[in-house]
Amino acid sequence: MTHQDQINQAEWENPDNWGGPDLIAVYFSKKDTRTWVPKKNPRAGWVQNLATRSGVYWFWGLFIGIILFCNLVWAVAFLGVSVLEKDTKPPRVVRTSPENGTQDVDPALNKITVTFNEEMMDQNWSWVYQDKAKFPRIVGQAYYTKNNTVNVLPVKLEPNKEYIIWINSNKYRNFKDKSGNSALPFKFTFRTRGSK
Repeated sequence: MTHQDQINQAEWENPDNWGGPDLIAVYFSKKDTRTWVPKKNPRAGWVQNLATRSGVYWFWGLFIGIILFCNLVWAVAFLGVSVLEKDTKPPRVVRTSPENGTQDVDPALNKITVTFNEEMMDQNWSWVYQDKAKFPRIVGQAYYTKNNTVNVLPVKLEPNKEYIIWINSNKYRNFKDKSGNSALPFKFTFRTRGSK
């Protein structure tokens, strides 16, 4: 046994260099050159010598790693956050107002709406015409309601007229979800009833 080994052993046996209960005891000795030393009960494993630079690095590395791991587990378990998969599914239209295909819409209706299956990116939309003559006259700026799931378009309709509107198209795809996925193109049609 070298002289340093003898010092290390003496330091390890010195109770002044130990703190805390046996199972979670901490060890601090500037004279002991080891980074890891056996616990008071060697069968219980090893403990870091917090008086060495490498021991301090190991301690803080483990401490920060445990915190990051716990935060990750909490995010996945309680927030439903997927850290491994990016959202690549396109949003889709689940409802329109008036209902898609309706043939007797009141021409006094002053707004039409489209509802998506998830929250959408604000200030992004593509109300697209297939035939300009069958597209409603827009009288205001489109906007979102209900947590950005419903987009509202202010319009002025005419009686006894067919309207054909595309929510996104192959060329215009600005209806997007929060992850930037463009909504699937959706054809929205309805007809107003004649004036009395």
